[in-house]
Amino acid sequence: QGRDLQLIINSIPGGLFSCTMDEALTLQFMSEGFLSMIGYTQQQLREECHNSLKKLILEEDLKRTLQDVEEQMKLGNTKLIEYRVRCRDGKVIWLYDKGQRVTLENGEVGFYCIVIDITEQIETERELMLSLERHRIIMEQTNDIIFEWPFQGSGLSISGKWKEVFGSLPGALGEIPAHPNDLQRLLDLLKGSKTPGKRRLPDVDLRMKTVEDDYKWYQLRITLQYDEKGHPIKYIGLLRDIDRDKRRTEKLMMKAERDELTGEPPGV
Repeated sequence: QGRDLQLIINSIPGGLFSCTMDEALTLQFMSEGFLSMIGYTQQQLREECHNSLKKLILEEDLKRTLQDVEEQMKLGNTKLIEYRVRCRDGKVIWLYDKGQRVTLENGEVGFYCIVIDITEQIETERELMLSLERHRIIMEQTNDIIFEWPFQGSGLSISGKWKEVFGSLPGALGEIPAHPNDLQRLLDLLKGSKTPGKRRLPDVDLRMKTVEDDYKWYQLRITLQYDEKGHPIKYIGLLRDIDRDKRRTEKLMMKAERDELTGEPPGV
């Protein structure tokens, strides 16, 4: 029966250990999964760390970890904590620790704990946060405005630069302050975007009324985002100020047309 229990323990994802609630958090039992996770044998852990869980926990995390346990023990006998440990090879990993306060076989109060290596999850979350922060910084430094709206239904989302340029936020795409003729062209384009697999839509030049109550030219670039099954879920648009370039082009075209009518060479 003891052998069967050991097989079950060793087959559990992650690792298990028990420790006493003494100063060193002395480890009483360690599963093979836990030892493999931290890269120690039982003998190495005994000789190098004196079976102290406290010695494994990263010094920067130790105070916070002990405080978390103390606070959670005021509410019950279960703890859910995250902390870093240093493995024998020097690598640092994050552990998710779910433990139950119990009376151990030696009569001391301690914990039975299940731990899982969550290093990859933590690093992914951190990279996501950094990516979002980079995106926020870029958006603060540019005059471009980002749109997001569902492929079906409402829920228009616009980056913060909008209010500075156009005033109040619209509740739907049809409420943006575009010239009526340009807005209709945009809505007609979106109606034609139902073609399966079509991602990038043609760019749309719009006259948009600003907070200064005049129309300026903006270009809207639109891309469709799809889910893992290939179903369109969201439009993502980038609104860019092209007013100066647009008006310069219009002046050049008007001049070219006038020169053609008068027969004068360009530039005269």
